Amino acid sequence: MCRMPWCRRNRFGHGKKMGAHDFTTADVQGMTDAQLTDIITNGKNKMPKYGSLPPDQIKGLVAYIRTLKK
Repeated sequence: MCRMPWCRRNRFGHGKKMGAHDFTTADVQGMTDAQLTDIITNGKNKMPKYGSLPPDQIKGLVAYIRTLKK
């Protein structure tokens, strides 16, 4: 389980209210790790950037998103 605040927020459904993507969709799961890393680092649309996170935490987020595959 991801212990980072944004993971918990989405896990309990609050991300839907914020317009967050459903990480289980084929669109998200079809992205490469590099694409997900770029989105986490630089942001996209309404998602803010998290470029201040250490690379190992960003890699951990990508790994967590992969666990959400349907």
